[in-house]
Amino acid sequence: MSCELELGLCLFQKTRQTPRIEYWLNKMQSHDLQLFQHSLLAGAIASVFARSVSLSTGDELLLVTGALLHDVGKVLIDRLILQKNGPLTSAERIELERHPEFGYRLLKEDGWDPAILELVHLHHERLDGSGYPHRFHAEKIGRLVRMVTLCDVFSALIEERSYRPSPRRPLEIMSVMTSELDGPLFGVFAEGVAELAFSAQRFLKLEMSGALIAN
Repeated sequence: MSCELELGLCLFQKTRQTPRIEYWLNKMQSHDLQLFQHSLLAGAIASVFARSVSLSTGDELLLVTGALLHDVGKVLIDRLILQKNGPLTSAERIELERHPEFGYRLLKEDGWDPAILELVHLHHERLDGSGYPHRFHAEKIGRLVRMVTLCDVFSALIEERSYRPSPRRPLEIMSVMTSELDGPLFGVFAEGVAELAFSAQRFLKLEMSGALIAN
């Protein structure tokens, strides 16, 4: 295991075991296993990403926490929508796209820091204004939000789903999203994080299978 991956996973494990975060991870696990696994993977990737850019200790914690909790609002989305194998209807898509707002409200009621609320609320916004829920443009989307977005997108692309295999070249897919994603941050991600992300994914699969015991 590389030093960068080991340090990142140490940050990831320490963060996910925080009681307040663990509470919401358990909520997600109870609601939908895929949601839980995706949240862990995004958090693990974020922990490696945090070590690849110049972040303060506080921002490292914000990034990993935001990645772990970014989809928490999906606990209020019907499982039939989350687990649907085929295309969503227009009504189902509208409902699914409410999850950033749901997550924001849940964590605000739980007294979370505004910086975490922002990451949860805005992780589906895109720099060109094509995202949701507010269609914000680049000037309203902070650096940590942009980083969580990269972790979320990459996680979703490399995960195996029952209705589709994971693409072999996820970075190629992301590279054409030039108007949506932060180019310089994507460059850092592609060069120093992507390969380690696959290692983090293998680590989580071993953990889920019981082959590893998290410390």
